[in-house]
Amino acid sequence: MTTGGCACGVLNYSFDSEPLVSALCHCNGCKRASSSDYTSNLIVPASAFHITSGSAKAYTSKGGSGNDRSSHFCPECGTMLYVTSEAASEVVIVKAGTLDDLGLNETKYRPTVEIHCENKYSWLPDIEGAKRFDGAMGP
Repeated sequence: MTTGGCACGVLNYSFDSEPLVSALCHCNGCKRASSSDYTSNLIVPASAFHITSGSAKAYTSKGGSGNDRSSHFCPECGTMLYVTSEAASEVVIVKAGTLDDLGLNETKYRPTVEIHCENKYSWLPDIEGAKRFDGAMGP
């Protein structure tokens, strides 16, 4: 089981399945929501994701697909922990920087995919061996 949580410790989660994919996202929505140049994400089955303490607040906006996407964050410290999307209700997009064991991002959960590369800054290097997509991953 993999666990994670927010910066202040109020909101915690676990998932009891391996991620379907580990992806860097370069979409403008992720850039704005994270105040960064991209986000590092673990896509996990929704049925495997569980809030173990606390209760998240959510901000809902339109994603690139035109469907609603909700960013879920700690109401105390503001850490964004995960995203859900109307377009992909079967998964939860966990923000990899919120894992309790951040070393897993170097070893077990190294990104294998980069999405929305049409918005990727030219000065960012490609992840060796990762598949790249303009837009979201296709079927």
